[in-house]
Amino acid sequence: DYPQLYEYDAVQEEYQCLIQEINALEKDRRELERNFNEIVNKHAKECHSYRSMMSNLNFLKWKDLKSLPFTWLEDLALPSPRDELTNVKRQTKLSSRKKSSILPKSMEKSLRHQRGVGLAILMADIDAKNALIGRCYMNRGKAISQRVMGKRPLLRVEGSTTFIRNGAQWVKYAGITGHCDSAINGNSTIHHGPSQDSSLSKGRQSLSSNAAGTTYFLKFDGEKAHHRGPLPLRLELRLSREGRDPWSLRYLSTGSSYTDDGISGDGCCYYAEFDSGECWWGTQNAHGEEDGILHEILTEMDVHRVAFGNPTSPFAKKSSWIVIGKDGSVAWRNIPQGLHDVLMERYELTRCSTPSGTIADVPHRRSPVRKGTNVGIIRADAAAPCEVSLGVAGTYFVRFMDGTVDYSLPSFAADVCEKLEAEGKVIRNVSLHSDTY
Repeated sequence: DYPQLYEYDAVQEEYQCLIQEINALEKDRRELERNFNEIVNKHAKECHSYRSMMSNLNFLKWKDLKSLPFTWLEDLALPSPRDELTNVKRQTKLSSRKKSSILPKSMEKSLRHQRGVGLAILMADIDAKNALIGRCYMNRGKAISQRVMGKRPLLRVEGSTTFIRNGAQWVKYAGITGHCDSAINGNSTIHHGPSQDSSLSKGRQSLSSNAAGTTYFLKFDGEKAHHRGPLPLRLELRLSREGRDPWSLRYLSTGSSYTDDGISGDGCCYYAEFDSGECWWGTQNAHGEEDGILHEILTEMDVHRVAFGNPTSPFAKKSSWIVIGKDGSVAWRNIPQGLHDVLMERYELTRCSTPSGTIADVPHRRSPVRKGTNVGIIRADAAAPCEVSLGVAGTYFVRFMDGTVDYSLPSFAADVCEKLEAEGKVIRNVSLHSDTY
């Protein structure tokens, strides 16, 4: 026998069961919607990421590339002057891939102007300065200069500064890498393809005997690279150990090779990137000390630029650096106060160093953090940095995607920058290093 229920009670009980089922279904719906949105957002983020662009480069049209940040497009290979001379079809490609996407002439020209076509050289080391002038002016070949440019780049000298019009037209990247006390290791020219000297094979370094002083790294269009002086010791050893060709380097940044006492140490920290996109780094300074925080940052971030500097506070006495990511995020430690303040105006801090020296998540904040390691995401209404360098005695230069620049330079260098700006020129980068002017 079943218990008897009034019709009202039966309907009410059925109603309660129905409400429970509806609530359960609503909970399931919200969970499915949340999972769906996570997948969609993740897909959208991956579709608009630097790594996604590189992995899908063969399938992208130039119209798709126009909307991407310049810091991403900068890694694409543009035609070399020899390609222009032989009227090779202009196309941009990753050097490690066979297929490529065709770039229109207007976009190619825009990319060259974004990275800078003119060159102003102001260096204390006269030999290094003359060698750099030779690389960017005298060492082009008469046929290439006349047929590609119509005439040789215009060179003029004003005081201690040498200006070369179109001197950087074929230069993909130029950076000071330090100071070499000895000329034993010589002057390294890294070629791609067969060397003009039949005794040298592809990728082998040709050496001269007069490379003491300021060292620098140049990457040209056409997959050719040049480094004056020896590469960082640990990088050179790893290249040899792994049998890698140094000509495939496309970006190199190095730290100081001197200890606090001014004595040359056993090596320096470095960050190197290859044409294939592979990245190597060493975070051990001249004292032989590892920087675990920097290693963590470089591991997590798709790096666009790295600059190493001299310490400016006792908090991180032997560690000073700034890292710019492809997504506009920036991490910095113990940098000049002026640069720190400029970044704090544009960034929301997401992480900072704890007393134990590790990285910890913190709420978004705008109050200046004077010391330690800071990691920030760019504010929606601000432009991200695209070039940065750190020099001697707290000097620095930074350029943002909106074209604005900020710098603290020695008076003789600041005067040159002000002169260029007065002439209507746009300064794309100033290469500095903590070991030399």
